[in-house]
Amino acid sequence: MRIRLISLALVITLIFLSLVPAVHAEDWDEHEIYEIGEIRHFAHLVICDIDGANFSDVVVASYAENCTYWYECPANPATEPWTNYTIGSGLLGARDVFVYDMDGDTDLDVVVTSWFDNKVVWYEHPDDPKTEPWNNYTICSNLNMAGGVFVYDIDSDTHPDVVASGFLSDTVVWCEAPDNPKTNWPSENKHTISSTINGPLGVYVYDMDGDGDPDVVAAAEVGNYTVWYECPADPKTGTWNTYTIGSNLNGSVDVGVAYIDSDLNPDVVVTAHEADKVVWYKAPDDPKTTWPQNAEHIIASGLDDARGLKIANIDGWSTLDVVVAASGNSTTWTGGKVVWYQGPEDPTDPEATWTPTTIAELRGAYDVDVGNIDGDAYGSPDVVASGGFHYGWPSRLVLYASNWPLWPIPEVPFGTVLLLGTSLLVPVAIASARRLRLNRHVRR
Repeated sequence: MRIRLISLALVITLIFLSLVPAVHAEDWDEHEIYEIGEIRHFAHLVICDIDGANFSDVVVASYAENCTYWYECPANPATEPWTNYTIGSGLLGARDVFVYDMDGDTDLDVVVTSWFDNKVVWYEHPDDPKTEPWNNYTICSNLNMAGGVFVYDIDSDTHPDVVASGFLSDTVVWCEAPDNPKTNWPSENKHTISSTINGPLGVYVYDMDGDGDPDVVAAAEVGNYTVWYECPADPKTGTWNTYTIGSNLNGSVDVGVAYIDSDLNPDVVVTAHEADKVVWYKAPDDPKTTWPQNAEHIIASGLDDARGLKIANIDGWSTLDVVVAASGNSTTWTGGKVVWYQGPEDPTDPEATWTPTTIAELRGAYDVDVGNIDGDAYGSPDVVASGGFHYGWPSRLVLYASNWPLWPIPEVPFGTVLLLGTSLLVPVAIASARRLRLNRHVRR
């Protein structure tokens, strides 16, 4: 009798799961935050609540206009216009942004890299971010073609420090925050992590070896490789040992760290705009070595000019997904899109496929971020993307609002229940369905 009940419950479960709708491109509602105007060449962006109104605003750097802006999220973000405010101007080639409370006053400040001014600055959040000016302070200078940036307390003194890459100077540095960050930071507070990395761009801070210290991961666009630097006991004077994560990935530009598979070792995801690939590297048990060649797993290939990435759980299942902005072909003026890659059940399986869903076509797509912007009852993540990376292409800042539930439990017709036996087994089926979903991986 028990076996029959389990079998019947399994049948109901399978029917139940078969009724769960797949997510397609048409399940994303497109809304322009900014559409084709004077601002050109949007670069990196961050979703965050700048004005404390409990809505998700957007901060974005404009590379060609030398400005950093924030866009205020309206009450109905998918239907109403967004309001644009200037955080800072005159920063030549504003490129990467990181949002963090730099001075400990509980509001969000903005850190920006300058490609042509060769420096990193931070903008202090004023009392009224809509009407008052944002004071700016230089974190470090003489960082040729400052590219990527990440904020983290490197020396564990409770002050947020800044990690940045210098593309032309082949350097990755960390800048030690002074006791009073609301000043230009002393030059001696800039500490070199590496001066031999070949054309670094994306940087990411994470404890890669589990020793409690913040390590640094960097993608070298010119060198076509990704490395991580081990934080020494004294990050100011000690040597940051280097370990190669992956190589021969032409044009490695952006990097993220997450637990992609089911073990407890942090893995690394990289986009490569010349190889037109997105890959993830499985961390070995001992990450303090050159990672083996079989650590590389393909998420996507043939993705023209893959750029910004975000690792997130888009569909609510137990696997992590990756959202990527791909700029397209600047010669033929074709392509450019935002793609969501659904994580497979076992990402380490050589036959595993990351299922792609094109969220939207977006020429010159450069960066993406993920968050529940519209606050819908579904609770599903939305995506914001910047477009118009290549000169001459129209600048766009777009919200793609998901309109499907994270856990899409369909309505089962009562006749189906009667056909299968008894409605008393429906709760068993629902519970079984949820267990099947949650147990696809033990992680998350």
